[in-house]
Amino acid sequence: MFTANDFVICAIAVINNKIYFVNGTSLTIAKGRCMDLIFDSNSDTSPNKEGYDRFRFLICDRSISEWCPDEGFCAYRSNNTKDNRDRLLSQCRTNPAFCSGLLEHDHWEFLPDYPW
Repeated sequence: MFTANDFVICAIAVINNKIYFVNGTSLTIAKGRCMDLIFDSNSDTSPNKEGYDRFRFLICDRSISEWCPDEGFCAYRSNNTKDNRDRLLSQCRTNPAFCSGLLEHDHWEFLPDYPW
């Protein structure tokens, strides 16, 4: 069992809608129909490309059926593709924001055919 002391997250700055963490990562929060969370593995350092060093996640009301109705939180992907790797791969290739959905499907591994 984990306690509160097992996880320490320290933000060093919050500027507008972006949280900077001490480990060099950042999280941008944007509100649309869902809440978009964009995790950047190296913060403001280049290349800052979706699917490469930036990965998008969603927090949605469960009534929004096209995104993550059963979970409320999910990787960025449409609900009708979550179990179809070929469609996830195709979406990732054409719109890199969808690559976090592919990574979720692949158990957070970058498989050899990952496009970026």
